[in-house]
Amino acid sequence: MIRGINPSPALTFPAMSQAVRAGELLVLAGQVALDEDGNLVGAGDPVAQAEQCFRNIEQLLALGGGSLRDVVKLTCFLA
Repeated sequence: MIRGINPSPALTFPAMSQAVRAGELLVLAGQVALDEDGNLVGAGDPVAQAEQCFRNIEQLLALGGGSLRDVVKLTCFLA
């Protein structure tokens, strides 16, 4: 069974789930520095933005039944 996971209505986008669980596998989509209300966190502050991205990742992992200890691969793009 495949199930989409979206933590907040403000972070729900058409045709996209923040994370998808398929059996034991949880795959997260790209994360940006938006809080649960859809507001940008840390405008002009890359450290604050990265911290928000990881908070979002932690929240998605928890909703999917996991934690950061369960992550086996992470790709990070900085601009």
